[in-house]
Amino acid sequence: MSIFDQKLSMRKLLAISGLCLLLAHSLPAQKGWKAGFTVSPLNSWMLNQSDLDTVESVFKYQSTWGMQGGLVGGYNLSQRLGVWTNILYGVQGQRYTTMPNGLDREVKNNTSLYYIKVPLLIRFSTKPVRKFLWSIYAGPQFSYLTKAKFFNDDYRFLPDNPSVKYPDTRDLYNEFHYSMVGGIGSDIRLTRELYLNLNVRVEYSLNDTEKKSAQYYEKELNRLIVKNYYPNKRPITRTFVYGLNVGFTYHFLKR
Repeated sequence: MSIFDQKLSMRKLLAISGLCLLLAHSLPAQKGWKAGFTVSPLNSWMLNQSDLDTVESVFKYQSTWGMQGGLVGGYNLSQRLGVWTNILYGVQGQRYTTMPNGLDREVKNNTSLYYIKVPLLIRFSTKPVRKFLWSIYAGPQFSYLTKAKFFNDDYRFLPDNPSVKYPDTRDLYNEFHYSMVGGIGSDIRLTRELYLNLNVRVEYSLNDTEKKSAQYYEKELNRLIVKNYYPNKRPITRTFVYGLNVGFTYHFLKR
């Protein structure tokens, strides 16, 4: 992705965030704060059209499970509308199999990406009826890549070469990640202030997960030649993540 495209995606997110805040502050009814925590098993897919078009005998996607969790905070503007945010830490990525030249079986590969995520969400809910209320939420999310790992299950397949200096795995992916988040679920009242939260959460990236400007160095005739790590004209890689959030929130109700 070019610098112009990255700035354009950032501007879109800032515009969405500003719209959310404008909507929130335009509502007069304020009902108090909420705070809690959440954990979520999740499934992630790093989708690239070039990989999808490759025959399965050469490249095949595998289901990739991960986990994330963190703190929840928000403000109820009315009985039905609130502004929410999270501070989440989680791991996601992509498992896949390949058939490298010279090997007689598939190699299982795994890319793991560790992110700190901060979404800004607008949440609509039904009025509490007895012990249940239903809700839906959406908004932008900003993520920061803290580390990345790659490994495979075949020690005969050694991508390292004495004449080649490869970048660190983290340098192959964009440090900042922007996405849209949405979800739907239910809150179950356990006490007057304490709720059990269950919801299905989905996120989809707006910018390229891969850092297409990544380069490596190869020694040729006693010279180091700089080469692009990713093939030219490789399509954008979009990350799609879904999971089940389970958590608790405490409502600081106004007396």
